[in-house]
Amino acid sequence: MAEEISLNSIKLQYASIEEAKGMSGLRLILGAYAIPGPWREACKGLFYVKKVPYVPVTAAGKDGSDRELREWTAQASAPVAIWNDERPPRPGSSNSFSPNACNRTRRSFPRVLRSGS
Repeated sequence: MAEEISLNSIKLQYASIEEAKGMSGLRLILGAYAIPGPWREACKGLFYVKKVPYVPVTAAGKDGSDRELREWTAQASAPVAIWNDERPPRPGSSNSFSPNACNRTRRSFPRVLRSGS
Protein backbone atom coordinates (compact mmCIF):
# COMPACT_ATOMS: atom_id res chain seq x y z
CA MET A 1 0.00 0.00 0.00
CA ALA A 2 1.50 3.30 -1.08
CA GLU A 3 -0.17 5.53 1.50
CA GLU A 4 -1.81 4.75 4.81
CA ILE A 5 -5.14 6.44 5.43
CA SER A 6 -5.89 7.66 8.94
CA LEU A 7 -8.82 9.49 10.52
CA ASN A 8 -7.00 12.78 9.86
CA SER A 9 -6.35 12.10 6.14
CA ILE A 10 -8.65 14.75 4.72
CA LYS A 11 -8.21 16.14 1.21
CA LEU A 12 -10.84 18.94 1.11
CA GLN A 13 -10.10 22.26 2.75
CA TYR A 14 -12.89 22.71 5.28
CA ALA A 15 -13.98 26.07 6.68
CA SER A 16 -14.85 26.28 10.34
CA ILE A 17 -18.41 27.05 11.38
CA GLU A 18 -17.26 30.47 12.56
CA GLU A 19 -15.68 31.23 9.16
CA ALA A 20 -18.67 29.86 7.24
CA LYS A 21 -21.15 32.06 9.12
CA GLY A 22 -19.43 35.13 7.65
CA MET A 23 -19.55 33.82 4.07
CA SER A 24 -22.24 34.07 1.43
CA GLY A 25 -23.23 31.55 -1.19
CA LEU A 26 -23.68 27.85 -0.64
CA ARG A 27 -22.03 26.29 2.38
CA LEU A 28 -22.29 22.55 2.89
CA ILE A 29 -21.76 21.35 6.44
CA LEU A 30 -20.35 17.89 5.91
CA GLY A 31 -18.20 17.07 8.87
CA ALA A 32 -14.53 16.48 8.23
CA TYR A 33 -13.80 12.78 8.40
CA ALA A 34 -11.49 10.67 6.26
CA ILE A 35 -13.95 7.76 6.39
CA PRO A 36 -16.70 8.40 3.81
CA GLY A 37 -20.26 8.62 5.08
CA PRO A 38 -23.09 7.85 2.65
CA TRP A 39 -25.03 11.12 3.14
CA ARG A 40 -21.88 13.24 3.00
CA GLU A 41 -20.68 11.55 -0.17
CA ALA A 42 -24.14 11.75 -1.78
CA CYS A 43 -24.29 15.51 -1.13
CA LYS A 44 -20.81 16.08 -2.51
CA GLY A 45 -21.69 13.98 -5.56
CA LEU A 46 -24.94 15.86 -6.21
CA PHE A 47 -23.24 19.24 -6.16
CA TYR A 48 -20.32 17.93 -8.24
CA VAL A 49 -22.60 16.52 -10.95
CA LYS A 50 -24.68 19.72 -11.05
CA LYS A 51 -21.44 21.79 -11.11
CA VAL A 52 -22.59 23.83 -8.11
CA PRO A 53 -19.74 25.46 -6.21
CA TYR A 54 -19.90 25.22 -2.43
CA VAL A 55 -17.68 25.71 0.58
CA PRO A 56 -17.26 22.54 2.65
CA VAL A 57 -17.69 23.22 6.37
CA THR A 58 -16.71 21.03 9.28
CA ALA A 59 -19.52 20.06 11.66
CA ALA A 60 -17.43 20.28 14.83
CA GLY A 61 -16.92 23.61 16.54
CA LYS A 62 -13.68 24.98 17.97
CA ASP A 63 -14.15 22.93 21.12
CA GLY A 64 -14.82 19.74 19.12
CA SER A 65 -18.51 19.62 20.10
CA ASP A 66 -21.64 20.18 18.02
CA ARG A 67 -22.69 23.24 20.07
CA GLU A 68 -21.85 25.76 17.30
CA LEU A 69 -23.62 23.58 14.72
CA ARG A 70 -26.78 23.42 16.87
CA GLU A 71 -26.73 27.17 17.49
CA TRP A 72 -26.40 27.97 13.78
CA THR A 73 -28.60 25.30 12.21
CA ALA A 74 -30.93 24.24 15.07
CA GLN A 75 -29.85 20.63 14.51
CA ALA A 76 -26.94 18.42 15.51
CA SER A 77 -26.64 16.40 12.32
CA ALA A 78 -24.92 16.84 9.00
CA PRO A 79 -24.98 17.27 6.07
CA VAL A 80 -26.69 20.65 6.03
CA ALA A 81 -26.91 22.97 3.01
CA ILE A 82 -26.99 26.68 3.84
CA TRP A 83 -27.69 29.30 1.19
CA ASN A 84 -26.62 32.89 1.94
CA ASP A 85 -28.20 34.05 5.20
CA GLU A 86 -31.26 31.76 5.07
CA ARG A 87 -31.87 29.43 7.99
CA PRO A 88 -31.47 25.83 6.84
CA PRO A 89 -34.59 23.67 6.65
CA ARG A 90 -35.19 21.45 9.69
CA PRO A 91 -35.03 17.67 9.18
CA GLY A 92 -38.49 16.24 8.50
CA SER A 93 -40.06 19.63 7.77
CA SER A 94 -41.97 20.30 4.59
CA ASN A 95 -38.99 22.38 3.42
CA SER A 96 -36.36 19.64 3.82
CA PHE A 97 -33.75 19.58 1.08
CA SER A 98 -35.10 17.23 -1.57
CA PRO A 99 -36.12 17.46 -5.22
CA ASN A 100 -39.73 18.00 -4.10
CA ALA A 101 -38.67 20.73 -1.68
CA CYS A 102 -36.75 22.44 -4.47
CA ASN A 103 -39.98 22.69 -6.43
CA ARG A 104 -41.82 24.22 -3.45
CA THR A 105 -39.11 26.68 -2.43
CA ARG A 106 -37.67 27.83 -5.74
CA ARG A 107 -36.38 31.09 -4.27
CA SER A 108 -34.36 29.24 -1.61
CA PHE A 109 -31.99 27.29 -3.82
CA PRO A 110 -29.60 28.33 -6.57
CA ARG A 111 -31.10 28.02 -10.05
CA VAL A 112 -28.92 25.07 -10.97
CA LEU A 113 -30.38 22.96 -8.12
CA ARG A 114 -33.99 23.50 -9.15
CA SER A 115 -35.89 20.74 -10.84
CA GLY A 116 -35.63 20.92 -14.62
CA SER A 117 -32.51 23.13 -14.58
